[in-house]
Amino acid sequence: MDSFLLDTNIIVDAFSAGILECLNYKSFFVSYVVLKEEIIKQVPVGYYTYLNTLNEKADELLAAQKYSDLNKSISFYDALNCVLAKEREMTLVTGDQQLIKFANKNGVNCIGTIRLIELLIDKELLNADKSIDALEKLKQDPKRRIPHKLIDLAIEKIKISYVLVK
Repeated sequence: MDSFLLDTNIIVDAFSAGILECLNYKSFFVSYVVLKEEIIKQVPVGYYTYLNTLNEKADELLAAQKYSDLNKSISFYDALNCVLAKEREMTLVTGDQQLIKFANKNGVNCIGTIRLIELLIDKELLNADKSIDALEKLKQDPKRRIPHKLIDLAIEKIKISYVLVK
């Protein structure tokens, strides 16, 4: 079974889209440190309490610190997510372009918010109508960074693949 490590911006995207509760699934995880240090600052209390957390090992924390010291383009938390995804053979879910570049250079597979929404549909954790609503909400939120053109393409794909076919 595939496992996915969720970056902070994905959690914020999911909250903004109204689908955060869909991430309470056995294959989706967040770093405990990232949850306690970053996510709680950006998502209201109560919305993230059911997320599955990973407890970091000391060597993973040290490796993340080393990566962030050597690569000023990523934060400690981004480095930690990269280390955890690599060490635990997980797919990193992020929309952070700097982190994607860093992760790919270090052999970590990445997907973004739109692919995550498609996965939620495939796992039957989100229906097509709600996914379209979620994408529309992301489009309306000026703080979200997903290009509107990509959102529109995703909506059309969902309409064709999931709504019209079924």
